[in-house]
Amino acid sequence: MALLELEDIRKTYFTGDIALEVLKGISFTVEKGEMVSIMGQSGSGKSTLMNIVGLLDKPTAGTYRIQGRSVDSLGANDMARIRNRSIGFVFQSYHLLKKVTAVENVGLPLFYRQVPRREMLARAEAALAKVDMAERANHKPSEMSGGQAQRVAIARAIVGQPELLLADEPTGALDTRVGDEILALFKQLNREQGITVVIITHDPSVAEACDRRLVVRDGLLIDDEGEFRHRTAVAAAG
Repeated sequence: MALLELEDIRKTYFTGDIALEVLKGISFTVEKGEMVSIMGQSGSGKSTLMNIVGLLDKPTAGTYRIQGRSVDSLGANDMARIRNRSIGFVFQSYHLLKKVTAVENVGLPLFYRQVPRREMLARAEAALAKVDMAERANHKPSEMSGGQAQRVAIARAIVGQPELLLADEPTGALDTRVGDEILALFKQLNREQGITVVIITHDPSVAEACDRRLVVRDGLLIDDEGEFRHRTAVAAAG
Protein backbone atom coordinates (compact mmCIF):
# COMPACT_ATOMS: atom_id res chain seq x y z
CA MET A 1 0.00 0.00 0.00
CA ALA A 2 1.32 3.44 -0.94
CA LEU A 3 1.79 5.94 1.89
CA LEU A 4 0.31 8.78 -0.19
CA GLU A 5 -2.12 8.44 -3.10
CA LEU A 6 -3.37 11.50 -4.99
CA GLU A 7 -5.85 11.12 -7.85
CA ASP A 8 -6.95 14.06 -10.02
CA ILE A 9 -6.40 16.57 -7.21
CA ARG A 10 -7.89 19.98 -7.89
CA LYS A 11 -7.97 23.10 -5.76
CA THR A 12 -9.98 26.21 -6.52
CA TYR A 13 -10.12 29.38 -4.46
CA PHE A 14 -13.15 31.66 -4.70
CA THR A 15 -13.25 35.41 -4.22
CA GLY A 16 -16.84 36.47 -4.69
CA ASP A 17 -17.80 35.25 -8.16
CA ILE A 18 -14.18 34.87 -9.25
CA ALA A 19 -12.72 31.35 -9.23
CA LEU A 20 -8.97 30.73 -9.28
CA GLU A 21 -8.03 27.13 -10.10
CA VAL A 22 -4.59 26.55 -8.58
CA LEU A 23 -4.34 22.77 -8.96
CA LYS A 24 -5.80 21.37 -12.17
CA GLY A 25 -5.79 17.60 -11.78
CA ILE A 26 -2.63 16.18 -10.21
CA SER A 27 -2.12 12.45 -9.68
CA PHE A 28 0.82 10.58 -8.14
CA THR A 29 1.69 8.16 -5.36
CA VAL A 30 4.50 8.12 -2.83
CA GLU A 31 5.62 4.75 -1.53
CA LYS A 32 6.93 4.16 1.98
CA GLY A 33 10.67 4.80 2.10
CA GLU A 34 10.89 7.15 -0.89
CA MET A 35 12.74 10.45 -0.91
CA VAL A 36 10.82 12.65 -3.34
CA SER A 37 11.08 16.27 -4.39
CA ILE A 38 8.18 18.35 -5.66
CA MET A 39 9.70 21.10 -7.75
CA GLY A 40 8.13 24.23 -9.17
CA GLN A 41 8.58 27.95 -9.48
CA SER A 42 6.62 30.51 -7.47
CA GLY A 43 2.96 30.35 -8.50
CA SER A 44 3.22 26.80 -9.83
CA GLY A 45 0.87 25.39 -7.19
CA LYS A 46 3.50 23.44 -5.25
CA SER A 47 2.77 25.21 -1.94
CA THR A 48 -0.95 24.52 -2.28
CA LEU A 49 -0.09 20.91 -3.05
CA MET A 50 2.10 20.76 0.06
CA ASN A 51 -0.75 22.04 2.22
CA ILE A 52 -2.98 19.26 0.89
CA VAL A 53 -0.34 16.56 1.34
CA GLY A 54 0.30 17.80 4.90
CA LEU A 55 -3.42 17.83 5.78
CA LEU A 56 -3.38 21.58 6.26
CA ASP A 57 -6.04 21.91 3.56
CA LYS A 58 -8.44 19.71 1.61
CA PRO A 59 -8.75 19.50 -2.19
CA THR A 60 -11.77 20.96 -3.94
CA ALA A 61 -12.04 17.78 -6.02
CA GLY A 62 -10.20 14.52 -6.48
CA THR A 63 -9.16 11.83 -4.02
CA TYR A 64 -6.31 11.96 -1.51
CA ARG A 65 -5.54 8.91 0.62
CA ILE A 66 -2.91 8.91 3.35
CA GLN A 67 -2.07 5.60 5.00
CA GLY A 68 -4.95 4.17 3.00
CA ARG A 69 -7.54 6.57 4.47
CA SER A 70 -9.40 9.03 2.30
CA VAL A 71 -9.05 12.62 3.46
CA ASP A 72 -12.74 13.13 2.64
CA SER A 73 -13.60 10.80 5.53
CA LEU A 74 -11.49 12.73 8.04
CA GLY A 75 -12.79 15.42 10.35
CA ALA A 76 -10.66 18.26 11.71
CA ASN A 77 -9.69 16.30 14.84
CA ASP A 78 -8.68 13.25 12.79
CA MET A 79 -6.56 15.40 10.49
CA ALA A 80 -4.88 17.08 13.47
CA ARG A 81 -4.15 13.68 15.02
CA ILE A 82 -2.54 12.36 11.83
CA ARG A 83 -0.49 15.56 11.44
CA ASN A 84 0.79 15.21 15.01
CA ARG A 85 1.56 11.49 14.90
CA SER A 86 2.41 10.67 11.28
CA ILE A 87 3.79 13.84 9.66
CA GLY A 88 6.87 15.85 10.63
CA PHE A 89 7.04 19.38 9.18
CA VAL A 90 10.21 21.34 8.36
CA PHE A 91 9.89 24.92 7.11
CA GLN A 92 12.27 27.38 5.46
CA SER A 93 11.97 29.82 8.39
CA TYR A 94 12.29 27.09 11.07
CA HIS A 95 9.25 28.21 13.13
CA LEU A 96 11.05 27.71 16.43
CA LEU A 97 9.71 29.38 19.57
CA LYS A 98 12.18 32.15 20.37
CA LYS A 99 11.86 32.18 24.16
CA VAL A 100 12.41 28.47 24.87
CA THR A 101 15.40 26.18 24.49
CA ALA A 102 16.15 23.75 21.69
CA VAL A 103 15.11 20.72 23.74
CA GLU A 104 11.80 22.39 24.66
CA ASN A 105 11.17 23.31 21.01
CA VAL A 106 11.83 19.74 19.94
CA GLY A 107 9.53 18.33 22.62
CA LEU A 108 6.48 20.36 21.51
CA PRO A 109 4.82 17.62 19.38
CA LEU A 110 5.05 15.29 22.39
CA PHE A 111 3.67 17.97 24.69
CA TYR A 112 0.54 18.08 22.52
CA ARG A 113 0.30 14.31 22.87
CA GLN A 114 0.36 14.81 26.66
CA VAL A 115 3.57 12.80 27.03
CA PRO A 116 4.94 13.18 30.59
CA ARG A 117 7.56 15.93 30.80
CA ARG A 118 10.47 13.69 31.81
CA GLU A 119 9.83 11.33 28.88
CA MET A 120 9.25 14.27 26.55
CA LEU A 121 12.62 15.82 27.37
CA ALA A 122 14.44 12.49 27.14
CA ARG A 123 13.00 11.81 23.68
CA ALA A 124 13.72 15.40 22.60
CA GLU A 125 17.34 15.03 23.69
CA ALA A 126 17.61 11.77 21.73
CA ALA A 127 16.20 13.49 18.63
CA LEU A 128 18.71 16.32 18.98
CA ALA A 129 21.51 13.77 19.19
CA LYS A 130 20.36 12.24 15.90
CA VAL A 131 20.90 15.58 14.16
CA ASP A 132 24.21 16.32 15.95
CA MET A 133 22.72 19.05 18.13
CA ALA A 134 22.91 17.46 21.58
CA GLU A 135 25.38 20.09 22.78
CA ARG A 136 22.89 22.86 21.92
CA ALA A 137 19.98 21.36 23.84
CA ASN A 138 19.77 24.25 26.30
CA HIS A 139 20.40 27.05 23.82
CA LYS A 140 17.68 29.31 22.46
CA PRO A 141 17.20 29.96 18.72
CA SER A 142 18.86 33.38 18.98
CA GLU A 143 22.05 31.60 20.05
CA MET A 144 22.18 29.40 16.94
CA SER A 145 23.22 29.75 13.31
CA GLY A 146 20.69 29.16 10.55
CA GLY A 147 21.96 25.66 9.94
CA GLN A 148 21.79 24.81 13.63
CA ALA A 149 18.24 26.16 13.88
CA GLN A 150 17.21 24.03 10.91
CA ARG A 151 18.72 20.94 12.53
CA VAL A 152 16.67 21.66 15.64
CA ALA A 153 13.58 22.02 13.44
CA ILE A 154 14.34 18.63 11.87
CA ALA A 155 14.76 17.10 15.34
CA ARG A 156 11.34 18.47 16.27
CA ALA A 157 9.90 16.97 13.09
CA ILE A 158 11.23 13.48 13.84
CA VAL A 159 10.77 13.35 17.63
CA GLY A 160 7.33 11.79 17.27
CA GLN A 161 8.64 9.06 14.92
CA PRO A 162 6.54 10.12 11.91
CA GLU A 163 6.18 8.05 8.76
CA LEU A 164 6.42 11.17 6.58
CA LEU A 165 8.83 14.11 6.75
CA LEU A 166 7.43 17.03 4.74
CA ALA A 167 9.93 19.84 4.14
CA ASP A 168 9.05 23.19 2.55
CA GLU A 169 12.11 24.87 1.01
CA PRO A 170 14.28 23.57 3.90
CA THR A 171 17.52 24.95 2.45
CA GLY A 172 16.12 28.19 1.05
CA ALA A 173 17.50 30.40 3.84
CA LEU A 174 20.87 28.65 4.06
CA ASP A 175 24.14 29.03 2.17
CA THR A 176 25.19 26.26 -0.21
CA ARG A 177 27.51 24.40 2.18
CA VAL A 178 25.02 24.32 5.05
CA GLY A 179 22.20 23.49 2.64
CA ASP A 180 24.17 20.49 1.43
CA GLU A 181 24.63 19.36 5.03
CA ILE A 182 20.87 19.57 5.64
CA LEU A 183 20.17 17.57 2.48
CA ALA A 184 22.67 14.95 3.61
CA LEU A 185 20.84 14.76 6.93
CA PHE A 186 17.52 14.16 5.16
CA LYS A 187 19.16 11.37 3.17
CA GLN A 188 20.53 9.82 6.34
CA LEU A 189 17.12 9.87 8.03
CA ASN A 190 15.58 8.36 4.91
CA ARG A 191 18.16 5.59 4.49
CA GLU A 192 18.82 4.68 8.12
CA GLN A 193 15.39 5.18 9.69
CA GLY A 194 13.17 4.54 6.69
CA ILE A 195 11.36 7.87 7.00
CA THR A 196 9.58 8.86 3.80
CA VAL A 197 10.79 12.33 2.81
CA VAL A 198 8.97 14.81 0.54
CA ILE A 199 10.79 18.08 -0.16
CA ILE A 200 9.04 21.08 -1.74
CA THR A 201 11.57 23.21 -3.61
CA HIS A 202 12.22 25.54 -6.50
CA ASP A 203 15.93 24.66 -6.55
CA PRO A 204 16.96 22.11 -9.22
CA SER A 205 20.00 20.99 -7.22
CA VAL A 206 17.82 20.14 -4.22
CA ALA A 207 15.32 18.32 -6.43
CA GLU A 208 18.02 16.28 -8.13
CA ALA A 209 19.43 15.18 -4.76
CA CYS A 210 16.27 13.14 -4.20
CA ASP A 211 15.59 9.68 -5.60
CA ARG A 212 12.61 10.92 -7.53
CA ARG A 213 11.55 14.32 -8.83
CA LEU A 214 8.04 15.58 -9.50
CA VAL A 215 7.74 18.83 -11.45
CA VAL A 216 4.66 21.06 -11.12
CA ARG A 217 3.91 23.89 -13.51
CA ASP A 218 0.75 26.01 -13.72
CA GLY A 219 -1.14 23.62 -11.47
CA LEU A 220 -0.25 20.50 -13.44
CA LEU A 221 2.23 17.68 -12.90
CA ILE A 222 4.43 17.84 -15.99
CA ASP A 223 7.18 15.38 -15.02
CA ASP A 224 7.65 12.39 -12.71
CA GLU A 225 11.10 10.89 -12.92
CA GLY A 226 13.57 9.12 -10.68
CA GLU A 227 15.24 5.92 -9.67
CA PHE A 228 12.91 4.56 -6.97
CA ARG A 229 10.36 2.96 -9.26
CA HIS A 230 13.10 1.59 -11.47
CA ARG A 231 14.78 -0.04 -8.47
CA THR A 232 11.54 -1.52 -7.15
CA ALA A 233 10.59 -2.80 -10.59
CA VAL A 234 13.99 -4.47 -10.97
CA ALA A 235 13.67 -6.01 -7.51
CA ALA A 236 10.20 -7.33 -8.30
CA ALA A 237 11.36 -8.80 -11.61
CA GLY A 238 14.38 -10.43 -9.97
